[in-house]
Amino acid sequence: LKSSNILKKKEIYLPRIAVAFWHEYLMARYLKKIFKLKKKINIDFFQGEVVSINKKNRINMLSTKKDFVQYSLDLKKLNENKISFNKIKLKKQSLLSKSITIGLGILPPKTLTSNKLNNPNYIWDFYKDGATSNLISILKKNYLKKNIIRLGFVGSKAGFLESLSLINLYKKKLGKKLLITCFSRSFESLEPAQNISNKKITLRFFKKGRKEIDTAFKIFSEILKEFEIKKNIKIKKYLVWTEILKKNILDHYVDNLNNKELKEYQSIYLSKIRDLTRFTFPDTVRLKNNMIKNKNIKIIKKKINKIKLDKKYVKVYSQNNSYNFDILVNVSGPSNIYEASKNISIYSSLIKLNDNKKNNLSVNKNFSLKKDRTIYVPGVIAEGFNNDRKTIIKAIINNSNISSESIYNNFFIK
Repeated sequence: LKSSNILKKKEIYLPRIAVAFWHEYLMARYLKKIFKLKKKINIDFFQGEVVSINKKNRINMLSTKKDFVQYSLDLKKLNENKISFNKIKLKKQSLLSKSITIGLGILPPKTLTSNKLNNPNYIWDFYKDGATSNLISILKKNYLKKNIIRLGFVGSKAGFLESLSLINLYKKKLGKKLLITCFSRSFESLEPAQNISNKKITLRFFKKGRKEIDTAFKIFSEILKEFEIKKNIKIKKYLVWTEILKKNILDHYVDNLNNKELKEYQSIYLSKIRDLTRFTFPDTVRLKNNMIKNKNIKIIKKKINKIKLDKKYVKVYSQNNSYNFDILVNVSGPSNIYEASKNISIYSSLIKLNDNKKNNLSVNKNFSLKKDRTIYVPGVIAEGFNNDRKTIIKAIINNSNISSESIYNNFFIK
């Protein structure tokens, strides 16, 4: 838990793990209410890696790489508002379901690897593999074995910034024994989300009531104008964006787009707006700048085209050079479902059910697939899942509420 002058500004920063604790508490409370209902409702829990989704007599069949392992809730822990499980011996090769909600999380980056050799010191999917805790575990194993540890990052945004606090502690401990390099073509990092001004922000261009803002391009261009007029004061960019979100201006205009313009907004301008409006905890940005100033991080402004694994090193290639690393972290940003399907088979199943052959999964207003309304995708792989540019957690919760209501209506309302 970190705070910034709480008494004066009434602001507090909570890491994302706090949401997990809060949701565990809420889930425990809801489960206790469900068990008290007179209606018989069974909730089964299974562990397994789903590799495909197929149809069997119009029912969805989920298949796994290994058998699904069933678990039951620990009722003693549930009474303490905690979620814990006990393993049941029952195993199944597949599961059948009338309706499915898919939450696969953020897509991994491009693999960039040119060979199939497994090297545990190459982190391809940063968040899936355990994020910073996994990286620190690998770092510990290496510094016990080697005199010099060369740690590389491909990408300079969220994953890179997130791990810097702990990496910096090891840099202080190991000194010249730990060499840190970051590759990024432009080395654009996230901007700090901080409010140091007490002045009221007045929007001049992107505000409600302007009938001429009726296309995807105009939405983007008017937001850009608001930022441009205050471009000499970087800190105000965050304040402008906060004001836009606070007054629900973006969703006001997006909700009024016709179908053609909405598709253009989702396929072209949403990602542009996202790139303009990515902010993070200020201390991580400050730490990054200090580490660069003190020459604790080497910045190489080059695009990495290929990564080659061998038993000893992880080798990266730019257009004209190659570099060897003991540990390499690929945080170059999420790819798309078509790129991910080359290595993760579940995406291949979903692509077959998608009627959009270019971007993310095409869904209707209830976040079910347009080609199969029994499969719901409220998360980041749905096309336009966060049109209003809320926080990812808030967007997923809102979308899940919509999809859950649709499932309820399909099951129980006759």
